[in-house]
Amino acid sequence: MVASSRLVCLPLLGSIAVFACGQPQASADAEKIEEAITRLDDKLAALDERLAQIDARTAALAEAEGNASLEGPSLEELDGRMDGLAAAVEVAAERARNKPAARVEVVVDARTVTVDGEAVTLEQLETRLREAVSGKDVTVEVQANADTAHARLIEVMDAVRNAGVERLAIAKRTDGLGLD
Repeated sequence: MVASSRLVCLPLLGSIAVFACGQPQASADAEKIEEAITRLDDKLAALDERLAQIDARTAALAEAEGNASLEGPSLEELDGRMDGLAAAVEVAAERARNKPAARVEVVVDARTVTVDGEAVTLEQLETRLREAVSGKDVTVEVQANADTAHARLIEVMDAVRNAGVERLAIAKRTDGLGLD
């Protein structure tokens, strides 16, 4: 007949009682289990102590928050300030969206190029545009009529590109006085 071993575990007020039945080895195993349980109980006690420290700190912070003698604004005041800042940023963003960008008008025809109504050479065009867009939000609008030679328009567009213009609008003039 073969002897079998069994461990019987019973919970007893937060610890575990282990009873060995059968082999002598079972009592050695029971001792190891009991040592492990003791170590776990020690760790649990240390965690309970740490939790008590955290609770004490939390209570001290809660008391300090309600204490008027503390320096600096309360959380409610900081929240109010943040709301005010968010509103100010939104107003500034809305103003920036609604602010019309500066505009420079370049008109090209078969014989002349004008910048805001003043006749210029291609070299002068590039210089004037570079000065106009330097560090500013500027849209350059190039207007040409149907009689303007394609090559002439390309020369003007090259000068615009060389001046560093980032925002460009192109329009067709029909009567020499205004846009379609």
